[in-house]
Amino acid sequence: MNKASIENILVSLLLFCSVSCSEKVEGLITTFTIRPDKEAYQSVAVSDLVSSVEHIRISSVSANFSPGERVIYTRGKYYLTDRNDASVVILNAEGEMLQTINRRGRKTDEYVSFSDYDVNPSNGEISVYDATSSKILVYSEKGEFLRRIVFDRETEWPRSFVSLEDGSYLCYLPEYDFPSIGPVPRRGLWRTADSGEFMDYLLTFKDEYKFVQFRTTGYFSRLSDGTISLVGEEDKDYIYHISPDGMSLEPAYHFRFDRKIPARLLTRSPEELSLSDRFYYKYWFRETDGWILLTTIFFPENTACHFFYNKRIQKAYVVTDKNELIDDMGINGLGMNAAPDRLMKTDYDEAGLPEIVVAYLK
Repeated sequence: MNKASIENILVSLLLFCSVSCSEKVEGLITTFTIRPDKEAYQSVAVSDLVSSVEHIRISSVSANFSPGERVIYTRGKYYLTDRNDASVVILNAEGEMLQTINRRGRKTDEYVSFSDYDVNPSNGEISVYDATSSKILVYSEKGEFLRRIVFDRETEWPRSFVSLEDGSYLCYLPEYDFPSIGPVPRRGLWRTADSGEFMDYLLTFKDEYKFVQFRTTGYFSRLSDGTISLVGEEDKDYIYHISPDGMSLEPAYHFRFDRKIPARLLTRSPEELSLSDRFYYKYWFRETDGWILLTTIFFPENTACHFFYNKRIQKAYVVTDKNELIDDMGINGLGMNAAPDRLMKTDYDEAGLPEIVVAYLK
C-alpha cells in the first residue's frame, strides 16, 4: 500500500476517534491501552481541553503571503513559513512581522529545497533543512547566515530533526528505504555535531524491521523544561523523553493496542501492505507540558482513533468522530502544532486575511 493510498483514506474518513482507553502505571512508565470500539460513544467539548482561544492577525506581510501549516512558538515569537517563496517568517506575539528569511538558491549560504525547519529555544537560531542538498543552513533571528551542516549523502537522510543547545542536532529516520536511492544505512535516532559529523546513536531498529508508516507531521515535541519528546515506531510503541542536551533517552509512556502487528508485516515495507491486513499505526502525535495527543489508524476497519490525555489530572478524553468534538469555542478544529502550553494552526479570518489560531490548553 503506497503513501497516496493512505492519504486518500484519511481524507475520506474526516473523523476523529472511536476508542476505548484505559491507563495504568507499570513501574515509572504510564501504559495506555487503546482499541477501536464503535459503541463507546461520548461527546467531548473543546472547552474540556482548552481554556481560551486567541486569533492573531498576521500583519505587515506581502499581499500574496500564503502561510504554511507548521507553526513554532518559542522565545515569545511565532515562526512560520510562506509557501509562495519558501521563506521563514518571524512574528511577534501580536502577529507583526519582525523578519523574513528567504535564501533560496545554490550559493553556500542558500538552500535549494525547503524541507523542514527548527528554532533553537536557547539562542533563537533558525535551522533550515535542505534535503535535496543534504544540508542544514543556520541563520540568526535577524536573517544572518551563520553556518551550514553537511550530511553524508550516502548514509544520512533525516526525516525529522531538532536542534540542541550546543549547536548539535538530533536526527531521526525510521524508513527502511527510499525508492530513488535504495537502502539507507543510518536508521533510528542519532546525534550529529555542529560540524555535521556523526556522534552516536540513541535509538536503532533491527534490520529486518521494515514496518514504517507515513506521518504528516514531525516526530519531536519540546516541553518547557527542555525535555524533547519523541514518538517511537510500532516496533515498541513508546513515547521517549530525551534530555535537553541530547545525551540520554528513556521511555516515558507506552501504548498497547487491541492487536499485534503480524510478524510477516513487520518485515515488509508499507508498499507491500494490503488494506485487508490487520494492523495499526500512530498517525499523529504531540506532547505538551500537560497533555498527550495521539491519533491511531486501525486497519482493516479504516478507523481513525483520536484521544487527548490530561497528564495533570490523569484523565483521557475520547471522541468518536469529528461531530462529537463539540466546538463550543468557535475554532473549527484544533491546531496540529504544539508548544508547551498551546496548540496552534494557521487559518484565514472572515475577511480572508491570514491569522494564527492559538488554543491555550488547560
